[in-house]
Amino acid sequence: MGRKPVGLDVMLRVYFLQQWFALSDPTVEDALYESAVMRRFACVVLGHAPPPDETTILNFHHLLEEHKLCGQMQDAVYHCLESRGIRISTRTLVDATIIHAPSSTKNSKREQYRVAFDIGRLTTWEKNGLSPAPAAAAHDRDAPRRVLG
Repeated sequence: MGRKPVGLDVMLRVYFLQQWFALSDPTVEDALYESAVMRRFACVVLGHAPPPDETTILNFHHLLEEHKLCGQMQDAVYHCLESRGIRISTRTLVDATIIHAPSSTKNSKREQYRVAFDIGRLTTWEKNGLSPAPAAAAHDRDAPRRVLG
């Protein structure tokens, strides 16, 4: 039976996503599954139809190249966008997973912080004037573990 045909508007949007973010055919297919923003731009609705597969994307590239449309199409789209004050340049996608991590594991003397796991020992250290390192603040509620300087 095969896949459903993909509309020209979707294929053109996928083509420009590839150009703007320097994505290969398999990478843009994956990106359309993983990125809601790219799906929205390309007008791909996963519950309705899957995004174009890499073979369909490759065949579309060959069709554009065969008719020498790549450069003309890019120039026309860039001109239209620039006339509206929008400037497009090629970018690279980066996985920006945010994790909690201390800025440094060393104190001002460039020595490694000592870790105390014993609550009793911790209070003794604090009574002697030692204070927890800034990195310990995030762990205060989570565990009886403090990083000491």
